[in-house]
Amino acid sequence: EFDWPIAIVSTLLVGAGLGAGMWAWTGAMEPAKAAGAKFPWAYTLFRNKFYVDDFYQWVINNLVLGLAKVVALFDRLVINDTGVNGPGQATGLAAFGLKLQQTGKLPNYALAMIVGVAVFAIAAFSVKG
Repeated sequence: EFDWPIAIVSTLLVGAGLGAGMWAWTGAMEPAKAAGAKFPWAYTLFRNKFYVDDFYQWVINNLVLGLAKVVALFDRLVINDTGVNGPGQATGLAAFGLKLQQTGKLPNYALAMIVGVAVFAIAAFSVKG
């Protein structure tokens, strides 16, 4: 349901505010200059827009960028170096060690298989069960 009295009062208040603003800020702006001279702290507060922009900039510089540095460090050290590069480096290290085991001589491979089977057999027979 539409409330006519509230609509009329709010429209009149908006019109009065716009009229007062035009009276204070058009022409030579004498009322605005007089109010600024009378209340310099209020003039400074309004001129700096209640320091909202300065507060936002402080939050960005000190909190957001500080947190971003921590996240970037975690991403570089944990995600990239450990999660992405780690498996590749481990595979390269294992390949370097395994290439020394490869001789191309079949008797060496047969000896390695026999030794492996013997180690498993000894381990299996030594466990009581």
